[in-house]
Amino acid sequence: MSITLTEDVLASEPPVAERPVRQLTIAANPDGPFADSISASGHRFLPLPEVPDPDFNRGMQRRIEDGALYRDFFRQNKVDLLFDTETASLTLVPDPAQGENAYAMTHATCDIPYISHFIDPVTETMKQVSWHTRWALLEHPGWIKWIWDDAHAR
Repeated sequence: MSITLTEDVLASEPPVAERPVRQLTIAANPDGPFADSISASGHRFLPLPEVPDPDFNRGMQRRIEDGALYRDFFRQNKVDLLFDTETASLTLVPDPAQGENAYAMTHATCDIPYISHFIDPVTETMKQVSWHTRWALLEHPGWIKWIWDDAHAR
């Protein structure tokens, strides 16, 4: 069976922008490069709360301290997706199910997918985090890494 798409049939289709779409609540850094794009896409942009040191190179202790703030924010706002650049929003919270000194990525404890857009090489982010810990974090299945170009991805 085939369908002939004539101009009158195509004209009867509502424009893409008017079609009903599930609106996602996407949390991101307010000063990040994608805040306007998220809003323009028709999804709800939700600025992340400010942390004392938003540097994407900050160490584990600072990321743990920021974790409680983000966890509360995620729970209160029903965030569907976490989006950032260069791991700026990667935080951790205690994970007592795994042991006394165990931590989990905050987004994962709230069942929120996390996308990081890497402009710089992955090796240039999280510089204050040990290589062992950095690789363990990078292997997390709930963290999508958006790599800027082919050479970088290799």
